[in-house]
Amino acid sequence: MSFLELKRIDDNKMKWIEIFFDTIYKHYCKGNNKVVSHDDGSLWELQRELKFLNYLKACGEYHGRDGDRLNDITNLYLHIKKYENIVLL
Repeated sequence: MSFLELKRIDDNKMKWIEIFFDTIYKHYCKGNNKVVSHDDGSLWELQRELKFLNYLKACGEYHGRDGDRLNDITNLYLHIKKYENIVLL
């Protein structure tokens, strides 16, 4: 796939985009707008990622250049799931 080529989002990918959106949105609604990875120091701005996921849901396709961002959002989702039940005192 080239950098600018559009790729259609199939049903399976759309299901995961919905899951990612719901998980990130729930975390955002708890008062979190930024998340820092404990593994590599990555910083995610949740509102920005939610807008991007909404865009993907609305248009149903993405550019080749967005593949890395989707992988990054997958890492954000996994990070939230890993730490969602930890309570800081």
